[in-house]
Amino acid sequence: MPVSDDERRALAPHFDAAYYLSAYPDVATAGVDPLLHYYVTGWREGRNPSRGFNTLYYLRHYPDVASADINPLLHFVLAGEIEGRVATRPLDAWRLRLDGLRSGPPQYADDSRRSDLLTELELRTKLEPALSRGPLIVSVSHDDYATNTGGVQNLIADEERASSNLGWPYLHISPAVHRSVLSEQTAASAYQLGIRLGRDWVGYTNMAILLKALASLRAHTRRVEVVIHHMMAHSPELLRELVRVTACERTLVWAHDFFTVCPSYTLLRNDVVVCGGPPRASAACTICHYGDSRGEHLRRVGAFFEAVRPVLLVPSQATLADWRRMVNFPVTEAHVLPLGRLLLAPSTQSWAQGTEVQPIRIAHVGARVFHKGWPVFETLALSLRRDRRYRFFQFGRADDAPLPDCIRHVHVNVTRDTRHAMIDALTENNIDVVVNWSLWPETFCFAAYEAVASGAFLVTHTTAGNVPRMLVDNALDQGIVLANQAALFALFDSAALQRKLSQSRRRRGTIRLSTGTIGWLRAALGPRAAATHAKMASGARRETSMHV
Repeated sequence: MPVSDDERRALAPHFDAAYYLSAYPDVATAGVDPLLHYYVTGWREGRNPSRGFNTLYYLRHYPDVASADINPLLHFVLAGEIEGRVATRPLDAWRLRLDGLRSGPPQYADDSRRSDLLTELELRTKLEPALSRGPLIVSVSHDDYATNTGGVQNLIADEERASSNLGWPYLHISPAVHRSVLSEQTAASAYQLGIRLGRDWVGYTNMAILLKALASLRAHTRRVEVVIHHMMAHSPELLRELVRVTACERTLVWAHDFFTVCPSYTLLRNDVVVCGGPPRASAACTICHYGDSRGEHLRRVGAFFEAVRPVLLVPSQATLADWRRMVNFPVTEAHVLPLGRLLLAPSTQSWAQGTEVQPIRIAHVGARVFHKGWPVFETLALSLRRDRRYRFFQFGRADDAPLPDCIRHVHVNVTRDTRHAMIDALTENNIDVVVNWSLWPETFCFAAYEAVASGAFLVTHTTAGNVPRMLVDNALDQGIVLANQAALFALFDSAALQRKLSQSRRRRGTIRLSTGTIGWLRAALGPRAAATHAKMASGARRETSMHV
């Protein structure tokens, strides 16, 4: 049955052809008119015409529409919206998140174990030439920072660069197979890992071989410092053995998130709402998917802290306060090391006025993931998709999931060599407002810093961890901290946002990146020791150059 011209005109503003073709590639392959396909057969197959309309939910929730056997989107456009019917399941993203909870911790697949492992001799041969150049930094994290991107990965890349500039060899260890939980307690010979020396990939081996190699090479270096950026996918027991074998001067443990507190590193109960890290014995843990495994998780992580008593490093004061409130693991010292600081200057460019001619350009910065507040931003954009005061954007890497047609994607990939790419992209696209609605207590949040540095007005909320604190400390007149999601939607529904922009002072600038662990270690070594190590490293480089 063909769609009439009147029906096509009615459906067109609510039908997202790009979304439909991306979500259903068989329709694209067939080369048929996507709107016609949905009108005739797509809705009967449970397909959705856009991100903002759930066909199956509408038919199930309104049985009178289903019994009438009419296209549900057409019913919504002609009558349902006026009658107050809803197009999507309330809190749909939250419900889908709950539906997707894991049934148990992931296991290694039978074919995931590697056979191309370096022998102890091969590993020693690759590492030995570098170890005479200065203190050895042994860095541990949850993945290979050089092939994955993200805030922690970029920080490790900065750390490696700073270490190499001093002539200090930087040995990075990551799991051969990534998991989102601790590795099981296992023999060192059964745990496989990847190794990188400086920027160069060394290869795969197992922990037993690595420990033997490091033990035999220990005499070649005057000093070893162990830096644990993340325990995810690692065995705390084997990390404790790594600390013992290296006879390191100290062990530094970073709290980039809350994985030391709970397997749910974002502290989201059942992956949907912040729990605040309650005591393990509390009733709150009994209703959480992670509750059963949290006790064993805390026992193993706590045993590591008891044995090693590391130096704790955190990226913000808010994180340190939260960590100390939630766990009482023993540490030798605790230090706040912000990952960067804002340098701002007045901008002559004014914000848009929120008119059809000058719409306010609003962005989500970073990955389209739940805990970063993507469902809130997407819902906001969908609810205002026909409001000519606003234009919505998403800045980040490409995602396979299609975006609603009311949100424009701008590809940005921040790497170790393009650290200011996000600031530049936001500035070039004249973004007025960034909505940073993280659903977990952020420990630092580069995205928020990048937003303010680009000159954007930052909208966040009181429980977003370090984000509201950063705004208060650096640019209170260039943002607003709201109490809840209802206040967010009210800000955009009314003229309050336009008034707030007109009363605010716009500034732009950059982020001065921290030297992180390496800067802290240089200070800990003291000026004389640091200068001696740098001189030794410089001499080693000259000798190497002469030899070549």
